[in-house]
Amino acid sequence: EEAFGRASAAAPKEFEPLVQRAAVRIDRARARRMGGLDAGPDLVAAREDLERAAALAPGEAMVWVRKGMFHLVELGEAVQRGADPGEPVRAGIAAFDRALELRPGAAETLARRGQLRAQAGHVERAAGRDPTELYRAAQADFEAALKARPGDALSLLGRAGVLLNSALHAREHDADPVPLLREARSAYDAAVARDPAQHETWQNRGLLRLLLGQAAAKAGADP
Repeated sequence: EEAFGRASAAAPKEFEPLVQRAAVRIDRARARRMGGLDAGPDLVAAREDLERAAALAPGEAMVWVRKGMFHLVELGEAVQRGADPGEPVRAGIAAFDRALELRPGAAETLARRGQLRAQAGHVERAAGRDPTELYRAAQADFEAALKARPGDALSLLGRAGVLLNSALHAREHDADPVPLLREARSAYDAAVARDPAQHETWQNRGLLRLLLGQAAAKAGADP
């Protein structure tokens, strides 16, 4: 962080050091939030870096991708504080949309937008609202990212997670979750094959198999 600050001071018209310092601050904010600590100061500092970078280089996709990732972390912070999550979602999607206008079909950008939409869907579901449209949009992003970069680990895991949460939403509303659960099982199999060291994949895969077993027992059939 200090090195990027020095680089920015030495070359105040360059946007890269600002984006890189913002990335450090965003990562630290994410870690603090996950640890139950206050991420606010790091988010404020990261926002300032990104606003300066956008003013210097509004046509650089990298700037807008990082702004979108900033709003993804900001969304988590808003939920944790009980604040309105709407603005981080809108701003984040707008930032990723702009990045894709500048660099169409970029796999990482599509996957990150999918992450944001999926997280927004989880927020809607937790609030008792229908997350279906957000989950569908997230799924479309992950599928597009996988077409652009087959085997992308982030997209494989994201796609599987959206399918699992869609199945849970269906189950909560007395709809048949089995087709989505089976699709999610295939998606988690692909995610495990790509990255067997990812603990979240194994954890959710175990939950998925439990749910399939419960559904089979209820129906008196073999999952």
